[in-house]
Amino acid sequence: MTRSQALVPAACGVLAVLAALVALIPVLRPVGWDLTALPRVDDNTGMATAARRVDPGFHTVTTGAYDGQFYWGIAVDPIATGDVHQAFDTASYRYGHPLLGWIGWLFSAGQARGAACEIAIARHHAGAGCHGRQR
Repeated sequence: MTRSQALVPAACGVLAVLAALVALIPVLRPVGWDLTALPRVDDNTGMATAARRVDPGFHTVTTGAYDGQFYWGIAVDPIATGDVHQAFDTASYRYGHPLLGWIGWLFSAGQARGAACEIAIARHHAGAGCHGRQR
């Protein structure tokens, strides 16, 4: 493998990160670059109440909320021992595939205020990891 061939995966990785950052601009700019907008927690649910209890400045939405709020909820209440999971639509289903939430919890070091950012980073890496390397 030549040196230029070895640089192709690195260049693709850099382009993927840049594309992800550009894609976040239309989501974060209108909300003052507030990363808590990323999970899209519904304003009229128990999830919003739980989010505001964790972070009074948590950004919620009135439309377009669904799965992201549950990933955030698992990151904040990873083994369903707190009270956040009580606001889930179907907790047994949501905790049936908790990996993204658990990764958010792990990388935020259990700090609920950092969970939204860590889930966004984990989702980006999970998407990038789905593309196999050609040999």
